[in-house]
Amino acid sequence: MKHLGAKGTYEFTLTAFIDNTEAQNSEFESLIYLRVYRKSDGTFLLSVPLDLKVIKGLTYANEACQRMYNFNASEFRYIGQGVMPDSFNEDGGYVFMWERCCRNNATNNIKITSSLFVGMLFYLETKPFFDKDGNEFINSTPDFKTPNGDFICIGDSFKMNMGAIDPDGDELRYSLVTPYRGFSSEQMPYGSIYTLIDFDNIPLIDWQPGFSASTAIPGPQPLNINISTGEIKVTTNQRGFFVFSVLVEEYRKGEKISSARRDFQLAVIDCLNEKPQNPEITYLNQPLHDLAGCPGTTYDLGITPPDPTLNYQWRLNGDNISGANTSSFRAENTGIYTVVATFKNKCAKRALSAESKISDAILPVIKISPKPLAFCEGKNIQISVKDSIGNTYEWLHNNQLLVNQTSSNLVVSTPGDYEVHVHDARYNCLRKDVSQVIMYENPRLSITSSSLEVCKEDEVILGSALLSPPTKSDTYQWYLNNQVLANERSEKITYQKKGRFGVEVTDVNGCKSTRQEIDIAERPSPTVDFDQPEVICGINADRVKLNGNPQGGTFIGAGVFNDYFVPSIAGAGSHPVTYKVKGNNGCFGTKDREIVVDKEIVLDLPKRFLATKDRPFKLSNKANRGDLSFYWYPGTGLDNDKIQIPEATLSIGQIYLLKVTSPLGCIINDTTKVYVSTVLYLPDAFTPNDDHINDSWEITNIDIFPDAEITIFDRWGETIFYSHGYAKAWDGTYNGLRVPVGAYVYQIITSDNIYRGNLSVIY
Repeated sequence: MKHLGAKGTYEFTLTAFIDNTEAQNSEFESLIYLRVYRKSDGTFLLSVPLDLKVIKGLTYANEACQRMYNFNASEFRYIGQGVMPDSFNEDGGYVFMWERCCRNNATNNIKITSSLFVGMLFYLETKPFFDKDGNEFINSTPDFKTPNGDFICIGDSFKMNMGAIDPDGDELRYSLVTPYRGFSSEQMPYGSIYTLIDFDNIPLIDWQPGFSASTAIPGPQPLNINISTGEIKVTTNQRGFFVFSVLVEEYRKGEKISSARRDFQLAVIDCLNEKPQNPEITYLNQPLHDLAGCPGTTYDLGITPPDPTLNYQWRLNGDNISGANTSSFRAENTGIYTVVATFKNKCAKRALSAESKISDAILPVIKISPKPLAFCEGKNIQISVKDSIGNTYEWLHNNQLLVNQTSSNLVVSTPGDYEVHVHDARYNCLRKDVSQVIMYENPRLSITSSSLEVCKEDEVILGSALLSPPTKSDTYQWYLNNQVLANERSEKITYQKKGRFGVEVTDVNGCKSTRQEIDIAERPSPTVDFDQPEVICGINADRVKLNGNPQGGTFIGAGVFNDYFVPSIAGAGSHPVTYKVKGNNGCFGTKDREIVVDKEIVLDLPKRFLATKDRPFKLSNKANRGDLSFYWYPGTGLDNDKIQIPEATLSIGQIYLLKVTSPLGCIINDTTKVYVSTVLYLPDAFTPNDDHINDSWEITNIDIFPDAEITIFDRWGETIFYSHGYAKAWDGTYNGLRVPVGAYVYQIITSDNIYRGNLSVIY
């Protein structure tokens, strides 16, 4: 069964071997029908018609024995095609069968009588052709080789190749099994398609006593088969005709995927107990063992010396070669050759030569490289073949020999057909290769520009045009002043710089055009000047007048309003401003400046500090920025006049100026006054009795707090004295009357403290 490539389509071949002494060719059909069954339930599904395509006789090596015993067998080969439907996806697989009655009744190892004719069943089993999803399982089953027409001499060691060839390279396993008898009979020679078949119980032939599948041909070495190669061997001392069956099973990745059977018949005869001398195959009158030569070489082989009393049958790989039965033979194929020598006029044992192997010399294939063989106009290409020591080379161009070109490579600058002849050093085999070398024309190109003279700020549009039809695979490269513009790879570009532009194009074949160039000149721009403004301190600063030369231009940038720069609009930071002036030739001149608006400086410095005499204190203040520098003037009493918060120690009051400067030079100033005093002295009693001694409540150092608030409360919390400043001390009266003797509460609020305590009035 051979898969033909199309889905489910197969060629089927059925081979029958006919004993011509028992039947005539005319008795056999020119058309048969191969029946297909589902194995799981034995149901008949369809038929495949096979036509008789080949009839040929088997070739026998021992002609004298063949004549004596009238051996004559033919191979009938039926071939047809069939398409297996998608529904052939049953897990049990499928069986292909054909039946025919009846077997040769001259066989000695199976029971055949005049009333019991035994049929034969041709059998092929395969796994499903499709899976449940409709995916096809593709397989071609093993094909048995045509055997030699042969027979066995009693007592002689005999072997024959009954192996098969698998087109897919799957593993094959061989065994000897009992032949099928099948369901045919003399009355129904083809069986019946209407019978449900139990494939586990197909009728087998009945062995004669003492015979079985493993002793189909008994003897000192019963018939056996090599499980891997299919070669059978036997040594027997029992004459007769013996039927046996070879089962070949096909495995792929350890799974059995098909099985097929071949039934065959071999005769065991009496041969004279003598045999010719083993023949020796020679070539050029020398014994031949292994020979390697040039592919396609023929070899005239012979037997040295030939014996006219002998017949010689040549074999290739163990198979008899039809018509090759003389002492000489012209070998045209590689393989293993042997010769069988037999007597012409007596049936005796045969002699077999040693094996002589003819093979093609293993030579590298000659291929001209590289591929493709093409070059661009004005260039060349080196073509070559793989070099080996001792090889000789000839090159031809358009069938003309290239004189003196005898190396393995050739530099080509002309298109045409190039052929190389290579003679190897060892065998002198001629190997050839021919290839066409093509020359591609370089693309032709022109260049255009939107203008040849432009202003500096203007862009110019440049384009290229192929004189031959362009393709999507064309690639462009632009240049400016002979330098590659790496990112400009399009057919057209827009560019602002000026100079000598060039362009090249490379086509799909890698051929490059001649570079085309064009000069783009630049018109002069007017000279422009722009006064640089000073740093502007703070966004609340006044607007700044901008001055540019020549007049009549335009100022452009953040914060620009007409000819002024407005800090509050621009905000803090560095702002690029451009002055642009159009010249008489239409080109613009520009001048760029950076206008810096410094961030506002915010300082929080108290207007006054109260200090205790000769005691250090901090001149605390706050600023909104951390990048400022500070300077205090004068530095009297300060530990450091260049830090933000210095420490002061004073014995008298002092006025300080604080100068704060930003990194950009913006400055703000502020002042503060430091008052210096001793600690307040608060008496806890006085005697307002008009004796001029301690008649009022005197507070020492209160004069340094001119804004102090002094309040005195009676024991019920009622205010009986209040003074803003203490220009006049309390004399112990309330509403013009002396207060009663007793304890009172005071509260003094100064700029830096609150004093509370008890005060006694005593008379």
